[in-house]
Amino acid sequence: MIFDQQTRVIVWAQWRSIFNRFPRESKSGLVFTWFFTLLWYAGFACLGVLAAWGLPLTKDHKTLLHIVDVGLLVAFLYWQFVPLLMASGGLSLDLKRLRVYPIPDSRMFGIEVILRASTCVEVLLVLVGATIGLWRSPIAPWYGPLFFLPFAVFNLCLSAGVRDLLTRLMRKKGVREFVVLGFVLLTQVPNVLVHMVPQEKLSAYAKQYSAISAMLPVPWQWTARLAVGEISLAAVAGLTLWVALGAWFGYSQFRRGLRFDEAAAESANRAPTTNSNRIPLLERLADLPLKIFPEPLATLVQKELLTLPRVPRFRMLFLMGSIFSLVVFVPFLWQPGGAPTHGFMRQNFLTFVILYSMLLLTEPLFANVFAYDRKAAQAYYVLPVRFSTVLIAKNLTAGLFIVLEILVVCLLTRLFGDTIGTLQLFEDLATVLVFAAFLISVGNLTSIRYARTVDASNPWRGKGSGKGGGLLMLVYLATAPAAVCAHLARYAFQSEWAFFAVLGSAFFIAVLTYSVTFDSALESADKDRERFLAALGEGESVIG
Repeated sequence: MIFDQQTRVIVWAQWRSIFNRFPRESKSGLVFTWFFTLLWYAGFACLGVLAAWGLPLTKDHKTLLHIVDVGLLVAFLYWQFVPLLMASGGLSLDLKRLRVYPIPDSRMFGIEVILRASTCVEVLLVLVGATIGLWRSPIAPWYGPLFFLPFAVFNLCLSAGVRDLLTRLMRKKGVREFVVLGFVLLTQVPNVLVHMVPQEKLSAYAKQYSAISAMLPVPWQWTARLAVGEISLAAVAGLTLWVALGAWFGYSQFRRGLRFDEAAAESANRAPTTNSNRIPLLERLADLPLKIFPEPLATLVQKELLTLPRVPRFRMLFLMGSIFSLVVFVPFLWQPGGAPTHGFMRQNFLTFVILYSMLLLTEPLFANVFAYDRKAAQAYYVLPVRFSTVLIAKNLTAGLFIVLEILVVCLLTRLFGDTIGTLQLFEDLATVLVFAAFLISVGNLTSIRYARTVDASNPWRGKGSGKGGGLLMLVYLATAPAAVCAHLARYAFQSEWAFFAVLGSAFFIAVLTYSVTFDSALESADKDRERFLAALGEGESVIG
């Protein structure tokens, strides 16, 4: 049987593992997390209620078919893409750990499909509402919503296969960065279409899709036709074929994933050493701190500059910060039809892009700077180096990568055809400097008190920065009024000096904050060294 005791135990372990990831250090953190979790699912429950209430009001059969068709298309896209991009949507038990038990692969795949239901609760809530709405509809048959079941099975099998396929691709050097970057860039296609394509063309495209959708051999179209009562042999056979293809794809990728050796893949990614005397460019750039800073600070900064770019996760975050942030904000520089905008967004475009880039790099540069050191952080307590020097080296490295991020963004902005004036550039840099100073100040404290281990080889998913990252989000909100006051001061006094004076005052407060949090971080590193090192030495979780 599908839901026997063995399967129920594994499903129960899946849900308990997800719940156990919620913060338990304090009741306030637990209440905060549960509140926003319930708020998130309540929003989708409202969409389900809207579907249950609105579908019976549709009296035209053609209109009902179009609504269900588009709704199932959106459900399909959400089902396959969004869980992989969310913090917890792609979580699932690592069933490879059950290979020691005599469980057939087909049975394991069935369990995996059931577990994938936990990643699409939002879509299931909406589908339940749509089911109730079609049952109440006077023009749809009572059995129509039953065809949502094979559509759900198809999506679950396909989701399991896509997850296993991407997991293997993430372990291939040179491929994982492009896969993840391409995946997240796809999420910005609606943003680009809305802001850079005229509304008339979007309406024309929608009408063209409605005209040709009936001829498309896609699962959501056939499911929609069957759900509203248009029963045909072609639709039944087509939906059955898609379910079979989804099950075959999911099962084949799942079996390959069970036999995939991650350690061997990582070993193959390491380039063989050569006897060439040529020094790589990265090492040449990393030698510059040796000429600027005293020892041992220079060596520590050099170590960070050599290590971080070789970490797949950091490399992916840096690329996303420089490219994905531009894709997010570039559409706002033009009106629909291609006419350039003139306003606050264009004047502060670089500021928004850099701040968003820093937001993506929160984990490795601010909130959890020891995450990639992991057990190697023990060396900081046994080597003849002060911990304060280590922390300063981490801060200097963060500053250097922020500067590099700014240079890359400015270059890419120029390639997009947008120019940045000298005065505007200084304004943007001053604003970014204030934000960075506050982030580094508070990040020193969170990196010690809320240290967490991170799988540096996995660019797609990690444990994240946890509570430390949440505190730095509050830093963003607390620092934003300083930037707003600077713009208001410039408007009130009609002087650029007023703008820089306000930001200078904010920077002075950031320096005072840095001195206080720096001492507190050193004290915590000395007093709670066992807890700090234990957090960084944690092994892999059963959640993958």
